[in-house]
Amino acid sequence: MEQASSSTKKPRGEDGLGGQAGLRKDEELWYEDGTIVVVAGNIEFRVYKGVLAAHSPVFADMFSLPQPQPTSVSQSLEEPQCCPVVSVNDSPEDLRLILKAILPNKDGRHVSFVQRRKGQRSSFDQISAYARLGHKYQIDHLVSQAVDYLKDHFTDHFDKWCKRDYVPEGFRTVHAIGVVNIARLTSCDSILPVALAVCCTLDAKHLLRGFKRQDGTREKLCEEDLVRCLRAKETLMQEASAALLKAFSSLLGYVCDNPVCRPGLHKLLNDIAADAGAVADEHPFRDWDNAGYADWFEGSPVCASCQDCLRKVLQAYQVLIWIRLPEIFGLKIEGWGLSAADSDSDSDTVW
Repeated sequence: MEQASSSTKKPRGEDGLGGQAGLRKDEELWYEDGTIVVVAGNIEFRVYKGVLAAHSPVFADMFSLPQPQPTSVSQSLEEPQCCPVVSVNDSPEDLRLILKAILPNKDGRHVSFVQRRKGQRSSFDQISAYARLGHKYQIDHLVSQAVDYLKDHFTDHFDKWCKRDYVPEGFRTVHAIGVVNIARLTSCDSILPVALAVCCTLDAKHLLRGFKRQDGTREKLCEEDLVRCLRAKETLMQEASAALLKAFSSLLGYVCDNPVCRPGLHKLLNDIAADAGAVADEHPFRDWDNAGYADWFEGSPVCASCQDCLRKVLQAYQVLIWIRLPEIFGLKIEGWGLSAADSDSDSDTVW
């Protein structure tokens, strides 16, 4: 585990900056009665030692060590009392998110993660900081909240996933790379198949280079997961195309009272087969309406009943891909696809 280092605080000068070049107080997390100053980057946070120690055994151990005494007393009127100082090698952006999660508001109340979500969706930066720094400092309840948030979206439930966007509201699609890394860090394997599948929808540039975090560092997939995505990307496109073509072919054997349906389906199938780009999709689990499949039938003589049958048959083939998703990525996920398999066994549309 990455250890935070402690250091003595230099006296502030008349300009309000610390003795170290560019040090400045955090505008929000500086309590005049605070008992510890935590320095991250060029930002100083004056907070409460007891609160940090109560939430984090790592901070508790750190504070139990003898702290160096300040070399001199601050001359600043803004800081009449000195208190111990520790420096950590986290970004101030990440640390600020963690401190805001465990410190009370100005009115003295704690606002839980769930309560914040009711009024405002959580950002990737927040979820990532909770998972990474929560893991580093053993703040288990923050890790659990972050993981539960991701598990709720990157579900192993087929029907729920098909109706969702690739990533939670407030995330960018490229943040799926960070979700994969969080899953690895926290051993939350159940979200890996879907998160990796979302990574497969990224273009090559973003898949290879990743993205920049708030602090300017770059987040990328590890080499093994990158190889998984590069291999699976083509497989998923092939599986998506095959599922759609199989669904059309299966429906051609269905007897419909409308005599124009079968010729209409034949024409659509031929048009689709002639245009590979129409069905090429790295993500084979799109909802019928969200994927735009219904648009193909505008002006078509195919009846609504046949269209509905096609939708159900396509979904049945998608379920078969879903059940194999961990295998496609070379993963073993205990219990994966059980809900989808149950749904599939109850269906009468798999021909």
